[in-house]
Amino acid sequence: MLNAEKKENFIFVVIIFYFCFSLNHIINGGIFYDDWSLTVGHLSELSFKDKFNDLVFKTFLTRPVGGFYLTFLTELNKLDFLYIFINSTLWMISSIIICNSFKNYLSKKSRNIILILLLFPSFASTMIFSPVTQTLGVLSIFFWSISIFYAEKQKKTLSFLFFIISVLTYEVSVVLLFFNIFFLSTKNQNYLIRNISKLLFFFVFIVFGIMVFQIILSKITGYSASLKYAFWFDNNQLIFEEDFFKNIKKYFFKPIILIFYDIPNLLIKSIMFIRFNMYNIFVLLAFFWIIFLNISLEEKHNKLSKKISYTLFLTILSSTISVFFVYLIVTSVPQVNGYYNRGLVGLFICICIFLGFINNLNFKNKIYNNIKLLLISLFLILNFNSFLVQQINHINAEDKRDQLLEKVSNFYNKKKNENTENRYLPIYLMIIPTHLKENYNDEVIFSEEVEDLYFAVNYVTNKDVLAKRIFYDRKCSKIINIENNSVTGFITSRNRKYEDKVKTTFYEFSLKDRDIYLYYNSNFTKLTYNNFENEKILMSKVKCLL
Repeated sequence: MLNAEKKENFIFVVIIFYFCFSLNHIINGGIFYDDWSLTVGHLSELSFKDKFNDLVFKTFLTRPVGGFYLTFLTELNKLDFLYIFINSTLWMISSIIICNSFKNYLSKKSRNIILILLLFPSFASTMIFSPVTQTLGVLSIFFWSISIFYAEKQKKTLSFLFFIISVLTYEVSVVLLFFNIFFLSTKNQNYLIRNISKLLFFFVFIVFGIMVFQIILSKITGYSASLKYAFWFDNNQLIFEEDFFKNIKKYFFKPIILIFYDIPNLLIKSIMFIRFNMYNIFVLLAFFWIIFLNISLEEKHNKLSKKISYTLFLTILSSTISVFFVYLIVTSVPQVNGYYNRGLVGLFICICIFLGFINNLNFKNKIYNNIKLLLISLFLILNFNSFLVQQINHINAEDKRDQLLEKVSNFYNKKKNENTENRYLPIYLMIIPTHLKENYNDEVIFSEEVEDLYFAVNYVTNKDVLAKRIFYDRKCSKIINIENNSVTGFITSRNRKYEDKVKTTFYEFSLKDRDIYLYYNSNFTKLTYNNFENEKILMSKVKCLL
């Protein structure tokens, strides 16, 4: 069994492992999705003052703390490894604070389980793998972790203050307010219900106060792009988004499906994607050793009173329900796959704390305790394995991005050198894969929904090339059309509830002064401003049909 000194050193072992494991992503990972627009988009050309005004008072109007933070963070421009390092470090610190906040409620083993889970958010992974845009979520959780640190110490004012800062950074933390209430109300068990009632009212008041603040601010400024609620007020009437009530009915059972099918399926599926090379074997063995070290700890369970146990369970349950309630009011659909799992960070934290809570229960029957330990250990392993597979895939996706951008850059430089008379300003219409062939959890190369390809190509071609993604269709006419002095095509809808492609304008022209190229299967083919000729080219190159 481990002695007292080793018990205290366990957290340092976990931290060292975490940083060693993260090093691969820090060095070889990159940015994706909306990260491109923030780091190399129009913001990179603005002065610090103009960027501050854009991020704080426009783009992130309803998240002013987040906008303020991004103003400073994006001064790093395209230093990907620093974004990843800062983001991963913030997440680690937050995880340590969260698990340490339960020191008077859960055993050392149970808190270690929370920590080991928290460090690897398998079904809220975008928080880690999108280190610029989604660092707001990480920062929000960081401020919330400080708020429960002060709550556990019964410092109400500081707890409330950091909770407000957290929500004004990114709203993902709002569902976790019940934990603040739990810590602040459980000191005096004789007045538990009374304390909870008072604090609940106060926190609900704060949450709705923030919502009203965001709505009023958007009304005053006239900039409502950052306001994501499914309802609004117009002429003193409450207006709901189109199909709001239909979607409630449609996705009513989605929370149950997500918790009891989607998440287990994601974790179990990760087994099929692991490749047993030297790196994977090493990190998996190291992780097994960490689990063994924790199991080897011998200590007494922190036996909670029935009141506290029930209260903690209801706290976890209330926060879990709140996660899906927030999805409802922002008219979105919860999912474990890909970029949109960012909204599940609150649920992930709840599940981590729940497993720590379960581990803290000491059954009289040893068989039950062994089964409990086995199931929790299995969840720990599958959770880590899932995160490991995603990390590797994101690194591989970054490698594919680099390869594609290198081809674009080489072709651009070649044609630029050939064109000595005028500035070379081509249009690249690109048919490219969204995910890796070995796709596990929608690790994106380039997104179908945002302009990441546009910004990336702009970056490697000195902003000379207009790059747009087009999508394969059996009918050539749906891929690209020249009409009404415009280049048009169909792209994927950004609304996750609708799968239909929407028509968009890629480029408008007065003179046909830009060369148009099709990029497909690693090759560039010059197009014309004639639909019929383009369709023949597409038929031969892309194998679509008229």
